[in-house]
Amino acid sequence: MQTLKGFKNFMSVNGANWVLINQSDSMLSYQRNNPGQKGSCLIALILLILGIVPGLLYLYFSHRSPSTNQLTITEDDDGNLSASGDAAGLKLYNYFLAGKYDAGEKIKDAAEKNSVIIICVVIAVLALFFFMMTR
Repeated sequence: MQTLKGFKNFMSVNGANWVLINQSDSMLSYQRNNPGQKGSCLIALILLILGIVPGLLYLYFSHRSPSTNQLTITEDDDGNLSASGDAAGLKLYNYFLAGKYDAGEKIKDAAEKNSVIIICVVIAVLALFFFMMTR
């Protein structure tokens, strides 16, 4: 059976950027702040030099607004845990229930965040290739 103490230990190892904001005998509440992010000017400039379309796509899609994730774990009188919060928090809780935290998921999450850069670079390389072929 999973316990609050077990979940707290799990978060101390796997809960990067999650901060314990409230704790009682039957409840743990975590929060994670994700700062806003804008695209790199250097990457945008390189992509604009290689092709106007990849550069404009990068400038448009690379902006991320700030957000906050919440996760609250409560333990009932029978010792059963229940979770509430947003998708990111519940995903982490499901890893805890499965007894593991998959490093592959961290790589997948990072790839999703950088997918705009990857797509723009591929478009720029293809555009450069076709430009060189037509000369």
